[in-house]
Amino acid sequence: MKSNMMKKADLILKNTDTLAGTPRILMRQASCLLRDGFDISVISENFHRNLRIPEIKRQKTFKWPRATLLQRRCFDWQAQRKVRAGSLVIGHGDSLHQDILFLHTATHLGAEVAPGPHNKKNLSIPFHQMIFEQGSFREIVCVSHMLKNDIQKRFNITVPMHVIYPGHDSQLVNKVDQRVVNDIRAQLKTQSNEVVVGVICSGDLGNRGAYATIAALGELSESYKKRVKILIVGKEKYPQKVYQAAQAVGMGERILWLSARADVANVIRAADLVVHAANIEAAGITFLEFMALSRPVIATRTVGFAEILPDIQKDFVIERQDSGLIAGKLRELLDRQDQWNLMGEENRKIASTITWERYDERFMEVVRNHYKVFAF
Repeated sequence: MKSNMMKKADLILKNTDTLAGTPRILMRQASCLLRDGFDISVISENFHRNLRIPEIKRQKTFKWPRATLLQRRCFDWQAQRKVRAGSLVIGHGDSLHQDILFLHTATHLGAEVAPGPHNKKNLSIPFHQMIFEQGSFREIVCVSHMLKNDIQKRFNITVPMHVIYPGHDSQLVNKVDQRVVNDIRAQLKTQSNEVVVGVICSGDLGNRGAYATIAALGELSESYKKRVKILIVGKEKYPQKVYQAAQAVGMGERILWLSARADVANVIRAADLVVHAANIEAAGITFLEFMALSRPVIATRTVGFAEILPDIQKDFVIERQDSGLIAGKLRELLDRQDQWNLMGEENRKIASTITWERYDERFMEVVRNHYKVFAF
């Protein structure tokens, strides 16, 4: 059907014009393929500025006006008609048919661990079901073993499955501006004997555990509360909710909320320890950045990158997002402050092996092997 001499690749993703993890990964894939001599096409409703270059063919689709399953089907219908003959087709969860399917979200597991009416609005759940039951793919690549194992068991996958961890900027530590770090801590009015507990993300504060962490601090005794300040960073349509939650547990004067920002290295360094008690996160690039910047962490087992934590941090992986569980681990960490440097260093060592450069290598290994196995 295809010829490996043509070296064409079509990458499919409904929305590429954001700074979210999946578009960032697609852009890296496009760059890798270009360097390897591929003729690249990206099929999408919109295009990030990094994709608006002459070397990349941009195939724009029409956006169905209403967010329904029909919208997802409409995009897939258009995408399949824009796939070029002889191309290696790489999908990212928005197309039913592809050669290599890359999975970045644990939609089905997430619906189980955090059930509720919000799942009815999550169109990824029924569409991903259709991919596995009606679609086609020759290989699957997941962002964590947690995601791979869940998909494999849930859908009885028989094609080859791989895990490629998304990476982090290997120069992240060099992007810390101590003046900015000091300014953030000054906004918190942090004293030398106080600890800054951070919940730092780019997305949903509720899913990432911000409100559960605030509630957890409310469960601590006054002696612990007086030692702690709270730094919350992430999207929130109604920021006052953050401050009201802190006020309700007696931490109203000890909290700072900041909107998601690009200088992630500074906000991570402004925290002494980080809580990432997400309901669900298939991998968690920000979590990896916590590790790279030598921060002790508390995580839920449903954060994919929790699987890479060193032994010294394993005891700080909790079963689920729960204020009582978070409070217990916060007490332990606050009582073991003499071990924070060791925890942070062990985290940094592991993170140093999971960079974007390593991701590029692993991605191209999968692509080249695909050409060898499937003589197209």
